[in-house]
Amino acid sequence: MMIAIIVFLLVIGGIFNSLEKCGLMKYMLDKIVNKFGNARYKLLAIVTFFFMAMGAFIGSFEECVPLVPLVVALAVSLGWDALTGMGMSLLAVGCGFASGVCNPFTVGVAQQLAGLPMFSGVWLRLISFLLIYGLLMLFIAVRAKKIAKPPVEQKGFTADINMERGLKWFLIILGVGIAAVLSSGFITVLQDYTMIIVAVMFLAAGITASLACGLKGKALAQSFGKGMSGIFPAVFLILMASSIIYTLTEAKVLDTLLHWAVESL
Repeated sequence: MMIAIIVFLLVIGGIFNSLEKCGLMKYMLDKIVNKFGNARYKLLAIVTFFFMAMGAFIGSFEECVPLVPLVVALAVSLGWDALTGMGMSLLAVGCGFASGVCNPFTVGVAQQLAGLPMFSGVWLRLISFLLIYGLLMLFIAVRAKKIAKPPVEQKGFTADINMERGLKWFLIILGVGIAAVLSSGFITVLQDYTMIIVAVMFLAAGITASLACGLKGKALAQSFGKGMSGIFPAVFLILMASSIIYTLTEAKVLDTLLHWAVESL
């Protein structure tokens, strides 16, 4: 699992740097701001709901990581800041995961162990989902309004054929990956491979889009490698955290620490 997460992050770093290098990231953000700049709080509500639903209905969390930088960049372009983007994406998916409307990894497993019908009592969790969504939107919107600036000004935005083609391919391939993650709630065999599927789809989407936008050969390889190198500090942090857990487990003190923490709480 640790190796999968590391590879996952390296792919994300490489692809985002490639998309930045070919200009597709800026073009995509400019297009969204040009279209939704006057209705940015509606867009905030829609994006937040999407990420909450990903966590609540299919139990996604790590699989949403590739989308977080996109939302953060979007929030900055719309006149907010990086923390607002984190709230719209990572915080939202975490809140959705906690509400567990049809989360197969929490509610599904627990109800199977308890001998209850799968996802019984869903109406109560739906009410919880709506209440959490309302509180989350209040929290994000109030903060967004406090720090809001005018959206990044778009001076005569015009469509570019190559960028449009690259954006189309990026959204189509990434959409296939998201569809696979959504279907994992019903096709249980996919649940163990969702992170791999998203990583492969994101890699394919990024490379195809970069090629369509004119970034090819050596330039593409260099930008991808530079993006991966920027992620290496996070890799070392993951390895360090994993080594601590491994050491505590091998020393047979982890369960004691957890028991003490639970009893204290």
